Amino acid sequence: MKKDIKINYINKSINNDLPNIFQFTKNDIPCFDHLKEGVAWRPAINGNDPFGMIETKTIEVLKTDNQEATLTSTYNPNVQEEELVFKYKLKGQNAQEWELTYGEVAIIFARREVSVNKKSKYKNLGIFSIGKYTDWLYSHNLWEQPEELENRIYSLLEFNLTGKK
Repeated sequence: MKKDIKINYINKSINNDLPNIFQFTKNDIPCFDHLKEGVAWRPAINGNDPFGMIETKTIEVLKTDNQEATLTSTYNPNVQEEELVFKYKLKGQNAQEWELTYGEVAIIFARREVSVNKKSKYKNLGIFSIGKYTDWLYSHNLWEQPEELENRIYSLLEFNLTGKK
């Protein structure tokens, strides 16, 4: 005999987007990461990671006398579609950054929108593109074969989506 259990809950946690009333039945698991003393908890977004579940991976793609560039991938199991999870950062001359949301990463990964070309107008530098961000330089001394960098970028994108290391 199945009985519904109704729990009236007043949200006292940092998760302001949760509903006030939950309904659970026996043998059902609530969709929260932790349910303790009547308070439902899940990791907060926007950089606050109380349970240590957010992970990052970074690779260096460019290293010259006056510039360095990295790609950083962030895995958050509770990510929101518009949350920024992938970052390019160029330091030094002409320093700049760009970022991709989880939704953009999912589209780029599904459509295979990464390309790497060994040739550029600069000696010992190639060009890579990720989605709408095109023609970014990379160093041949860091990535001898274009396929090696392309595979690594796809690995970072997959990490964003699945946490697979």
